[in-house]
Amino acid sequence: VQGLHESSNALSVMRKSYPDSVTLQKAWAEVRQEKQKISRTSRGQLMSWGTGGRGELGQGWYNQYMCKPTLIERLRGVQIIQISAGRHHVLAISSDFRLYSWGSGRAGKLGHGNFEDVHSPEYVIFFDRYYVEQCSAGDNHSAVLTRTKKGDRESQLRRVACFGKGAHGRLGNNHNYPQTLPVLVDIWPYSLNR
Repeated sequence: VQGLHESSNALSVMRKSYPDSVTLQKAWAEVRQEKQKISRTSRGQLMSWGTGGRGELGQGWYNQYMCKPTLIERLRGVQIIQISAGRHHVLAISSDFRLYSWGSGRAGKLGHGNFEDVHSPEYVIFFDRYYVEQCSAGDNHSAVLTRTKKGDRESQLRRVACFGKGAHGRLGNNHNYPQTLPVLVDIWPYSLNR
């Protein structure tokens, strides 16, 4: 919800500077329309409402419209500490640092090894060996910050994993094709290797 508020404010400022931009007008309409909303309750339980034709509500394939906030049953009892909503998919991190994803599987952006839509939250198995610390859902790709489980917190390595649409190098894996399973980013600019 905070990210949506920040996006709305940023778009409002940009619209004043570029009033003739069709792209900005469309983005503004998308944010303001708020087709899908997700909220985290005080106990970390997720609720969703709005429109979710690709499964982004997490309420099952038969529920594409929710007119009031409704608990996502698949995550009942799972405390969620972070969520990120992309265009038609959602990523969520639980208090035990596990990643769940659901919604549109287009380009493999859910990380389940296929292109299928998922209508209820599913655990992303790839991250069994890692703690998931942060996540970000884009339009057609996802990025996750991980930490290895071995050793003490000081010696654990942090890694970025990306999956989904790979066009224009957005996954950081030196390829442009879709990636249905998360791939750890291994190549970094020289300036970050010092």
